[in-house]
Amino acid sequence: LLSHRDEGLDLIQWETGKTRMDALKEILGVASLARHYARGAARLLAPDRRTGVFPVLTKVTVERRPVGVVGDIAPWNYPLFLAGADAIPALMAGNAVVLKPDHQTSLTALWVVDLLHRAGIPPRVMQVVLGYGPELGPEITERADYMMFTGSTEVGATIASRCGERLIGCSMELGGKNPMIVVDDVDPGRAAEIAVRACFDNAGQLCVAMERIYVMSAAYDSFMDRFVARIGALRMHASVGWASDYGSLISAEQLARTQAAVDDAVAKGATVVTGGHPLPEVGPYYYAPTVLTGVTPDMTCYGAEIFGPVIAVHRVESEE
Repeated sequence: LLSHRDEGLDLIQWETGKTRMDALKEILGVASLARHYARGAARLLAPDRRTGVFPVLTKVTVERRPVGVVGDIAPWNYPLFLAGADAIPALMAGNAVVLKPDHQTSLTALWVVDLLHRAGIPPRVMQVVLGYGPELGPEITERADYMMFTGSTEVGATIASRCGERLIGCSMELGGKNPMIVVDDVDPGRAAEIAVRACFDNAGQLCVAMERIYVMSAAYDSFMDRFVARIGALRMHASVGWASDYGSLISAEQLARTQAAVDDAVAKGATVVTGGHPLPEVGPYYYAPTVLTGVTPDMTCYGAEIFGPVIAVHRVESEE
């Protein structure tokens, strides 16, 4: 993987529009995870001796067996990491894997699977099926012996429900609406640096992105000044290479979803501190990093996951 990293970085950028640094995080993430399981598999999979019901007279050993065929439905936002990171431990434990990548980023998934095959994984043990999630997801869920899914909470709930009906296991990584809290004795410059990365890595298209920040009144003005200044200094270029600090949204659909959330907030009284509009001069799906204040519970962006570069900042008087 590391020896082919340049072609992987190019491919990830071409398909997703993310920055090269965000693409590199995927390469390094899969490499470190593969090393972890390669080094730890013997220990993790070894039989485990336990005390029996009658010590000395009885002996109990817990053995770990493969479940069979693991279905892996991977999303578009981290097409290399979430295709490889889920498949590697399943393969290491002796299972076969059927991977269904998102149709928008299938080439990246096919590339990493090709590397797995070249590294020695038998082709029939690691297979890929391409197409649209609503069509293929149910078919995979009906046939797999275990399901892995990364995506929306709504789809995850449907898959988990069906896995429960079939009495098979599943592992889900779903949506989030994550908060950052800035206390009053913080270093405002350091907090702003963290906030930009936490809110706008991959243009906010990750389930662990911050989408709301609560700032204590004593720190609010100094934090906001530095936060907005850092956003304004981000380099934006729709190109393959290291020239950009901030990437594109994945599609016109994602751009429209982001704009709709901002429009809804503004129509209901929110204030746009910075951003709030597309950047067609940079790239077709670029959207300006957006900071909103005055966000209230009746606005879509208050509680729903936007999955884009929109952050609501709330001024609060106390930690409580």
